[in-house]
Amino acid sequence: MRIRCDKAGGRIQFARNGVATGPMIVRTSFAVAQWPTAASTGTTPETIATRASMDATLDQIAYSRGRFSVELPGLAPLTVPPWAEVGRVIEDCRN
Repeated sequence: MRIRCDKAGGRIQFARNGVATGPMIVRTSFAVAQWPTAASTGTTPETIATRASMDATLDQIAYSRGRFSVELPGLAPLTVPPWAEVGRVIEDCRN
């Protein structure tokens, strides 16, 4: 899982190795969100979801009381520990 800030565009990109069709499902201790995805055009096959940096689900990820998970059709679910780095990327992208 890779999380990247496009500060100039005001967007945050979540990329996951492997190509999947369908939405990226993000589960936090607060709610479940479905984000549209696109396949990467780079050399490494990835599935990417791009969100506005002010998306409310990003707050739910940053303030989740535990792990959050990312699911894509055809790929194994990924559980991400509540690392501070995720919240820092979100916060830095907004400022």
